Amino acid sequence: MTSEHLLGLHSPFNFLNPDPLEVRRLFPEVERSLPLPDPIFLADEEATPIVGFPVRRSRAIEFLGQCLRDYLESEERAQVATLQKRTDLDIRAHQLTWERYRSSLTEISQNIMTASYGRSFPQVFWLYHSLDVSRVLKGTANRVRQADLEIGKRQGDALRYVVLSRYLEKVVSALYDLASKVAISTHQSETLLFPALLTSMRDNVLIFTEDHVSSDLNELVGYFRGYLKIDGRDLLYRMAHLRQWHKELLAEDSIVQAAATELLGSKDSRALAAEHADRLLMRQGYLAFLAGHSSYSEERFFSRRELRLWSALVHRLQEFELLNACRRRIVEVKTDDGQYTCDARTAARLGAGNRPLELNAETRALDFGMPFIVDPEVSRAGLIYDITDFSAIVSVIRLSERKTQDDSFRHIFLFQNRIDRIAAEWRLRLEKYLGDGAFYSGRNVMRMLRAALQIQRAYREAIDKGFPFDQGMRIALNFGTYRLLPFGGGSEPARYEVFGHGLVELSRLVSGKKSLDFQELRSVLVARGYDESRVNAFFAPIAKIHNPSASSARKPGTFHTELTEDGALINEGMVVTERYLEELEKQFRPRPLFHIEHDSRRFVAFDLPSSDETVLTAGFRRLGVAALKGLGNLPVYELVDANQFKSPRRPLFRTDLLSAVNETYTSTLAKSS
Repeated sequence: MTSEHLLGLHSPFNFLNPDPLEVRRLFPEVERSLPLPDPIFLADEEATPIVGFPVRRSRAIEFLGQCLRDYLESEERAQVATLQKRTDLDIRAHQLTWERYRSSLTEISQNIMTASYGRSFPQVFWLYHSLDVSRVLKGTANRVRQADLEIGKRQGDALRYVVLSRYLEKVVSALYDLASKVAISTHQSETLLFPALLTSMRDNVLIFTEDHVSSDLNELVGYFRGYLKIDGRDLLYRMAHLRQWHKELLAEDSIVQAAATELLGSKDSRALAAEHADRLLMRQGYLAFLAGHSSYSEERFFSRRELRLWSALVHRLQEFELLNACRRRIVEVKTDDGQYTCDARTAARLGAGNRPLELNAETRALDFGMPFIVDPEVSRAGLIYDITDFSAIVSVIRLSERKTQDDSFRHIFLFQNRIDRIAAEWRLRLEKYLGDGAFYSGRNVMRMLRAALQIQRAYREAIDKGFPFDQGMRIALNFGTYRLLPFGGGSEPARYEVFGHGLVELSRLVSGKKSLDFQELRSVLVARGYDESRVNAFFAPIAKIHNPSASSARKPGTFHTELTEDGALINEGMVVTERYLEELEKQFRPRPLFHIEHDSRRFVAFDLPSSDETVLTAGFRRLGVAALKGLGNLPVYELVDANQFKSPRRPLFRTDLLSAVNETYTSTLAKSS
């Protein structure tokens, strides 16, 4: 993450000039300190996503919030009792409120530390939890006045910050102890485990006591009196006079106008004078520059000491606004019958209209009460393509002349670049590049289908242009379960590696590898010293069953898939899983369906909706049940680019895609028998 990314944080900035240099000045290690918001997709994926941090307010978080309130209010009563010099305070009950909060905070923090791996979970949590702290502390002065009117009048505001100081002291100590223990068990750095943002927040108490500060600073009267120990009314009075003098100066003094022009980056300084005069006073060093003007009056405006105080205050206010802008990006999501929603107030704050929003079902909301914080298991569409005999062709090319090697590299570079453009067009995510292929994932099965058909077309076009890897290309699509394994941490950006059943399924669909692959047994026997000719003769009956039929003999640029008699998958085209077809029907209900035939194969097909002149027609045919290694028996289906077929279309009515494909398969078997 860079400071430039934070320019997307929209907030009512009254003190901060949100440019990269200002952000970097406030947080030199911004990449480690501040979290980067993510796109949150709506139920309608075509709509513009909102940007933020989706957080589920779970029971564990609700309980933590209640424990926090109990402890802070107990600490307030303890401080009042101390000032009253009472001896009847129930120390044990007070300590119990802290222990309940500490226990809940420790459990959640341990979840965060062990699951973060550079994913900014600690930063998001403390931005989120700080809002709970500020909501409680906003009422401290009133509660103190209710307990003791005299103490409330004299020290109500000060006690607010005394309570906060006690709270932060205990929290930081507890988290350091926890980080030390977790570092030992997870072999991570203790320094990286401790939430770095909490240190910055501890130095700037405004983030724990305020949720907004307006340009007139009226919200900070208690802060001036209770924390800075100054007369805030006098400071604001002098500031009002300074602002008026500054506006007059901007209209009359050419030197000040020139300085304003330079700072604001505009040629029309007069037009900016009225609009940005107050903002200029928030620029570091600008007020010191004005203090050297001949008409500047320390009696009316700020003395040298007050100038330093104002400069420090502006710095704190700028830090607060940046942190608060990040905090305002937190999106509380609710679950209603499996549907994620956020309320109208949150939507309006994020510029998405004043109405509740339905979020995408795949929204991965943060649940700080859950061990992994974000459920690592996801359901999504996957696509793998694999170039046939890639390694063998590379071995031959390696022995060729230099020009042939360079030409082959240029061809594979152009081909992969074309595949990347197709993937980007249909919003697929590159998960792994495999040398002779790649693995992509996505949420939308129709986009995945479009990409698969276009990738096959791109391969055919590449062969026509002399692509040396011309022995075929295998493609497999599924909709399955994947798990996201996080990597990274520290200065390294967070990244994920995908693994799980869905990836195993795709790899078997492109390789066709069986549970008991006789080719492996044959290789083992030959390696152990058995006569190769006798081994081949022994396996000849199985090899005959396993080999594809003569109908599958292909020339470059043609594709074919089939199952052998023993359930081995021969994939030299495109195959999909049954669950993929179910999801395709569920999400899009493709219509109209029709039958189309090619080379004695009968497909159920439909035209993909298109906004341009490119026509894509997808055809599906059930192959049967494949016996794949590690997966058992799996129904598989052939996918073809049916637009190239010239046979007539026969319409189908009143049936869904999967049923139509299976019924066609059954009727074909019946006819053949």
